[in-house]
Amino acid sequence: MFDKEEHKKIFLEETPALIVRFESFIKFSQGGYWGVPDPKPNGSCFWAPGMEVDKLIELGDSKLIEYMLGFDPGWFHNKKVVVLKDYYPEKHNLRIATGKEPGANGNFTGKIDGVIVPEAYNGKTSGGIKEIVSDRAPLSDMDDSVKIKLFPPKKSLRDIMRAYKKVVKEGGTIEIKENINSEIKDLNNRIDKIQDYIAERIEMISKDKTGIELEIKRNRDNISWLSKYGKELSQIKARIPKPIKLQEQVIHRPDIIGDAR
Repeated sequence: MFDKEEHKKIFLEETPALIVRFESFIKFSQGGYWGVPDPKPNGSCFWAPGMEVDKLIELGDSKLIEYMLGFDPGWFHNKKVVVLKDYYPEKHNLRIATGKEPGANGNFTGKIDGVIVPEAYNGKTSGGIKEIVSDRAPLSDMDDSVKIKLFPPKKSLRDIMRAYKKVVKEGGTIEIKENINSEIKDLNNRIDKIQDYIAERIEMISKDKTGIELEIKRNRDNISWLSKYGKELSQIKARIPKPIKLQEQVIHRPDIIGDAR
């Protein structure tokens, strides 16, 4: 379904990268190497193009990252993660995934109804991001300096509303109000950037004129999920309160201080 040699060239020309939960990083980076020990003897790691990972990490939206990279919902929710980049992929036996790797979960595109079907594999995650596999590799060949906590905008809204309600009921210093206002601004900007990313992905997928029935279905499913999530983000943004006026008492507004659900 795709040119495997051209696929590998992408990862030789662009730094492969991955996002992993911190506890998994600790578990599978023993002995100075990163990766799961199976399949034997050289183990395996799944990678995505570095530029794609950079875009997703900048947005920091765990729900979006899970979908785009083919993880189960909730996998990165409110989790500390490590971003790994392999600066020497040519040394680590880049190859097309077979579906037998431990990292090939139920979302692996080479599986249909849980059964490996090699012809079905398109070299991408279920979210449409290109992927490849390598052997376990020395951490000395990688950058693991980026460590952040991921969470969706919906959680950010809940946190803002909790702080906002407290100021409404108890009052607050100028500094506290400024902090809340800064979080309100950041969340608005963050949602705008996520929606821009979603619009770009939908446009890119829409330009794919493949005639393969399975790929048409995958593209349709991805556009559907992205469109739905974009609408959900618009609903979240509509519930973000206006900035607090620093020199005036906060007026009780039941319509905006209810639980953000």
